[in-house]
Amino acid sequence: MKTPDDYSVQVVEDLADYVDDFDAIVVAGDHHGIAIGAIIAASTGKPLMIVGPEAHTCVVSHITTIGECLPSMRYLYCDDFDVFGASRAKTFAYMNQSGKAPIVAAYMATERKYEVIG
Repeated sequence: MKTPDDYSVQVVEDLADYVDDFDAIVVAGDHHGIAIGAIIAASTGKPLMIVGPEAHTCVVSHITTIGECLPSMRYLYCDDFDVFGASRAKTFAYMNQSGKAPIVAAYMATERKYEVIG
């Protein structure tokens, strides 16, 4: 079982060659995505956007940012793995509702997979 320290070391290793390719991190509002996104944001010094795309009666959507996240930024979407794809599909659909989302890459921590989007 990986610890947060294991993920921190892994993220630094896996993203070292790509850290200049994105300006901010975006994750779905699930526990895995938030935890991994927080580690990646802290490890890279980049801001984090948490997107909760599900409809709620009290608000239109839930978006939480840690640091300054701007629409013009290039985003790295991250999660634990994308085999099932529900979180990724919902987040990308939500980010694309007003046009092309600035998600330039995806990183799956469990698979240690970095993928350029676009």
